Amino acid sequence: GQNPDIQALQESIHLQLTGLPIPQNISQLPPSIIPEQRRAALKSAASSIDVLLILDDMWDADHEKEFSLLDLDTRSALLVSTRIRDLMKGNAVEVVVTSLDSDTALTLLLTKAGIDETQFKNRSESCQSLAYEIVEITNRLPLMISIASGLIEANGGEITEDLVDMMKEDRLRSASYTND
Repeated sequence: GQNPDIQALQESIHLQLTGLPIPQNISQLPPSIIPEQRRAALKSAASSIDVLLILDDMWDADHEKEFSLLDLDTRSALLVSTRIRDLMKGNAVEVVVTSLDSDTALTLLLTKAGIDETQFKNRSESCQSLAYEIVEITNRLPLMISIASGLIEANGGEITEDLVDMMKEDRLRSASYTND
């Protein structure tokens, strides 16, 4: 995310790698030395083991430096997901993930909302049209579809014009926020 809790994430990674928290004596060091020592503790914890480190929804390339713990003599790898093109420089390989096709997106929407596809086909043409409209509002992106399906589920599994209007309004609000 935009403002990750670096210290908490480092603690979590260290705990997952070693079963132990980062040594407490690090917090007694001068503040300027602490980040360096925390990174050293992570690097030591990952030494000689294969690690797949996933940094999800990264907004700032500098955050990756806080987690540079991989032992290059192992099969370890770093996977970074981001919505910002060309965020990672150097040895990074960029893989662009595209939107789903409309039918796959609709299947995901219905499945996540707990709606049986066969029963959905028996719903009104208007309801089916609204479902496809939701798929387009989400740009057929899996995360957005999952959020939309949660809204449908919270609406009792009903796909209504009010729900679609709310999603459109929210999308417009989001678009104007990102363009400011």
